[in-house]
Amino acid sequence: MFDNVGRKLQTIAVITFVIDLLGLVILGMIAIAEYDEVFGGVIAILAGVFVSPVILYLIYGFGLLVENAEEETKERKKRRANQETKMDLLKPANNKIDDNEHFDTFCIKCGNRLKNTDKFCVKCGWKVECLNKQTN
Repeated sequence: MFDNVGRKLQTIAVITFVIDLLGLVILGMIAIAEYDEVFGGVIAILAGVFVSPVILYLIYGFGLLVENAEEETKERKKRRANQETKMDLLKPANNKIDDNEHFDTFCIKCGNRLKNTDKFCVKCGWKVECLNKQTN
């Protein structure tokens, strides 16, 4: 029932527009033909022609807003899930810290913890000499 609400609102808007337009035009013709109410019939026809589209635009536009909000929410959830996955990937591979060893940096490629004395990442082989020279 609550799935795809925006699309349902748009469909209801179009159906309501068609019913209103046809109903008011037919009502106006009946008023003119049967009751000799030319003024009332013309008003009914004009209301069908000018008021029904306004109602259509309002309901249809609201349906578009709801649909866009639903899509944006889905995209935001996907982005958040991707960011959490990326954050998990950026966490260091070896989480154990030995109190006797001093870890200064992380490998840019794989996230492995690196000691001050490391020249290469043990896990991926990335050369870290330039990084150690900058920090020392």
